[in-house]
Amino acid sequence: MPTAEALIRATVRRNPEVLSAAVRGPDGHFVVVDGSHGQHWGAGPGAVSTPSHMYVPITLGAKPWGTIEVCFRPLARYRVLALLGGSLLPLALFVGSTSTLATFLYLRATLRKIGRGASGVLPDRVRATLNTVMEGVLVLDKEQRIALANDAFAETVGIPAETLRGRRASEIGWVPRRADHAGRGLPWLRTIAEGTPQRGAILGLRTGPDDVRTVSVNATSIIGDDGACRGALATFDDLTPVENKNNQLRELLRRLKRAQAKMRRQALALRQAKEGAEAANRAKSDFLSNVSHEIRTPMNAVLGMTEAALDTDLNAEQREYLETVKTSADSLLSVINDILDLGKIESGTFTLEHVAFSLGSVVGDSLKAIAIRAHQKRLELAFDMDSTVSNDLVGDDLRLRQVIINLVGNAIKFTDQGEVVVRIQTVEQHDGEATLHFAVSDTGIGIPEEKRQAIFEPFTQADGSTTRRYGGTGLGLTISTRLVAMMGGRVWVESELGQGSTFHFTARFGVRPVSGSADYAIPPAWANLPALVVDDNTTSRDIVVKQLERLGLAPMAATNATAALEALRQAAARGMPYAIILIDAAMPGTDGFELARRAMREGLAFGPIVFLLSPANLRDDFAGFRRSGASFHLTKPVQRDDLRRVLSEALMGHVGLKPPAPPAANDPLVRLRVLLVEDNVFNQKVAIQKLQKLGHEVRVASNGTEALETLQRETFDIVFMDLHMTDMDGIEATRRIRAQEQGTGLRTPVLALTARAMKEDREHCLASGMDGFVSKPIRDQELVDAIRSVAPTAAPNSPAPLIDSPVDTAGSLDRVGGNAKLLDELIATFRAECPALMSEIAAATEGRKPADLCRSAHTLKSMLLFFGAGKAAAAALRLETMGRDSVLAGAHEVFAELVAEIDAVLLTFNDPKTDSRIR
Repeated sequence: MPTAEALIRATVRRNPEVLSAAVRGPDGHFVVVDGSHGQHWGAGPGAVSTPSHMYVPITLGAKPWGTIEVCFRPLARYRVLALLGGSLLPLALFVGSTSTLATFLYLRATLRKIGRGASGVLPDRVRATLNTVMEGVLVLDKEQRIALANDAFAETVGIPAETLRGRRASEIGWVPRRADHAGRGLPWLRTIAEGTPQRGAILGLRTGPDDVRTVSVNATSIIGDDGACRGALATFDDLTPVENKNNQLRELLRRLKRAQAKMRRQALALRQAKEGAEAANRAKSDFLSNVSHEIRTPMNAVLGMTEAALDTDLNAEQREYLETVKTSADSLLSVINDILDLGKIESGTFTLEHVAFSLGSVVGDSLKAIAIRAHQKRLELAFDMDSTVSNDLVGDDLRLRQVIINLVGNAIKFTDQGEVVVRIQTVEQHDGEATLHFAVSDTGIGIPEEKRQAIFEPFTQADGSTTRRYGGTGLGLTISTRLVAMMGGRVWVESELGQGSTFHFTARFGVRPVSGSADYAIPPAWANLPALVVDDNTTSRDIVVKQLERLGLAPMAATNATAALEALRQAAARGMPYAIILIDAAMPGTDGFELARRAMREGLAFGPIVFLLSPANLRDDFAGFRRSGASFHLTKPVQRDDLRRVLSEALMGHVGLKPPAPPAANDPLVRLRVLLVEDNVFNQKVAIQKLQKLGHEVRVASNGTEALETLQRETFDIVFMDLHMTDMDGIEATRRIRAQEQGTGLRTPVLALTARAMKEDREHCLASGMDGFVSKPIRDQELVDAIRSVAPTAAPNSPAPLIDSPVDTAGSLDRVGGNAKLLDELIATFRAECPALMSEIAAATEGRKPADLCRSAHTLKSMLLFFGAGKAAAAALRLETMGRDSVLAGAHEVFAELVAEIDAVLLTFNDPKTDSRIR
């Protein structure tokens, strides 16, 4: 109602002929009122309008709602004009506040008495009232002459209102604008002729030669008191602005539809291009895999036979030639691996693993793998991991190793003198994740500023002379950049030409809870123990000093043997000798070994000496280390964990060199019987040579069918299976081997041999029942690791060496991690199964069935080895060998020996003393 109240008051103010106005509700009370209306209206004229009082009832939904009351100034003349003037006010009120239809109804009720004589003499006060209406308004007589036109209509047609009065409305220039109104005539003519209202007629109104406006017309008849039609009332809404907007919207809609159609075509083209690119990537991936296989197969023979030849007696010229061949073959294999990795990354088939690993071990082992190259060039290789860096991480350790080796390898390649240093710091760590910053610095040739970005592109180096002088394809940095991005980091470089470079990269890893098993923390009682570090390289010396400080010691540094001897003499004179001495073995002038001998001759070395050995001259350094009589050593670059371990051993008094244990695969007590399934003669020779060098017995099958027949007759500890053979591939052969083993209780480990190195190839091998994977060309360490992963004695809880006692109770308990309950269960299992196995061996011996004898004796031998039952296991091994060789002479005697040993084993297990030792 505030809007209606404002409208009424504005109307009273704008029209001087209006004294007051109000809206009265059905209960007789004012709903909206001008302040002076009660005074002017007085008692009112009742329900009939007069020349000075207008009374208009309002009905909503066929129900009385109220009335509108308007009080005019009295008129002395023109009763009809007074009636008309006083009755036109509702038009201004209701066009603004109610519907057009209501306006028609009120106008028709109040204007029905207009006659021909009055049509041209309307006073200005009526025109002023109509001009408050926003729509165009025409009042027409029966001949459609214009009795009244307001300014809004005059503005629409572009003709002054005074000129319009008395003209026929049909002469203005109307044209139909919609097909549904064409031929139906003008709406006000139909209203006059038919007496029915016309609503929503759309007409065109020509206002100029090229201008036709669109108007919406509503018309209703004016009926006199006698019921005859006196004329018509028409209102006009100018729809031209709306129509223009509609036209604009339609044009925009057409454009939108065209754009949508274009986008659909582009989406289809992109989808087709994407599918084509994916198909091309798959084809490229398959091509790279096939090419890799085809190149790796002959490369296996080249590298294998070259390594075999280098192990023979050669003159200097021959060795030089073969070493050149091996270096070139290694470089070619590295290029093949880089191209294969790049192809997998670009095709989207490359994925990162998420495994737990020790950061210090991964980086340290990576540096050890290439440290020889650095020290051969007389470069110092150092490694510094900040104390804030978490060591126990989760991520892809192999790919991290690959990035580090690429960057450090490049640094060594492009550095002729000085040092290469790897540093690791923590950027941020929270919510079980850590972002680490790796920096690889060198003192090499540097990189020009304009080339620093280009070196990260494939097959790009700083310039052509770099490739000619240093070699390489330029793929290493590209692959490293892609790998680091997959690890959530980035790679960048800082360099100055001739002054060296620093390659930085960040990577994100998961953080595991700190493991206490690898913690070699110095006990509190050893805090601030004096230590002396002797090293001519400033960086390496500072890193070791800093690591010792982090461990709680109080280190001092010396740059050479002379300074070290002086420091030792001063410490002895003060009565505060150094608790431990760390000496670089390869120092210019007086080396570390000579320094140690002098210190011991003068009685200056009271604490243990730890030698820092160079990996390039490890054999010579190790010999000098033994001759020096010292007890401990570390290989450079020094790892944090290695330093903590050696210090812990040295300061706890564990004296005596502990030589590394030989690989389990080389142990003569675990000499393995190997079946090699390979159809390529060259690859056969390479594999035989490598396996025999490790001490294993090798039997060859040239194809899958022959391998199946051989396994039906004989037993083997490991099968090496080539994947790609002519008659039956390795996958199918492995499936058939596993089928043959069903129900026998046996499972021979099968290791794949293939030149394919794709991840899906490995998964395919494992899915077929294989136990491991060795890629061609076969590398010695990879071969040893693969054998140790599946050989019975290579497992963490592997059987102990054979001993003379019936069983090794302590060793058995140790092999189950001290779990006495589990050991009791294993003993119970042995007691339950041993009689059946002995019966099978006895039956096979009597029935002269060598295959059954070999199988049963092999199973019993494995169980006996776990318990350290040396004599019993040796008897079972002899029976297994007899069965395998189909030579059963003397089998009864060996079986009798086995029975006696088994009785001793069972008696030991039944001994209460044994049980108490177990518990």
